[in-house]
Amino acid sequence: MDFPSSLPVYHHGICFDAYAGFGARKTWRPVLWTMMSLSHFLQLATPLLRPRVDLHSLIDQHPICPPRLKIWQGLRVIEHDGRHRAQALYQMLGNMEIPISVEGSGLDWQKTFQQGALSQSGTWVQGPLYSKSEDGYA
Repeated sequence: MDFPSSLPVYHHGICFDAYAGFGARKTWRPVLWTMMSLSHFLQLATPLLRPRVDLHSLIDQHPICPPRLKIWQGLRVIEHDGRHRAQALYQMLGNMEIPISVEGSGLDWQKTFQQGALSQSGTWVQGPLYSKSEDGYA
């Protein structure tokens, strides 16, 4: 599986495009691209109170930007993007792994984050949090 660092990629029939997909940001930063389960991403992000049901048809017909996490010191999730997209994918396809971009800070944050992290709500989520990774931009 390639990561959508420079080109769109297809995974389980879904087109992930970090630059032009639905939800894409206009600024690019160095990130760690990971293959993470949707359940891990949803556990790490702030809990979703009201899922957006209108995203199913959008995801089927248009590229989407992969979800994103921002990590402080490799231990705590301090920001996320793509929770509604992740929830819609989870409802459509189950608990599959998808590309997730992770932006972090601190010494050896990638190794620390792989072992587990505090979610945005303060709950510990035990690792391993992702199956493979690659440095890139998003």
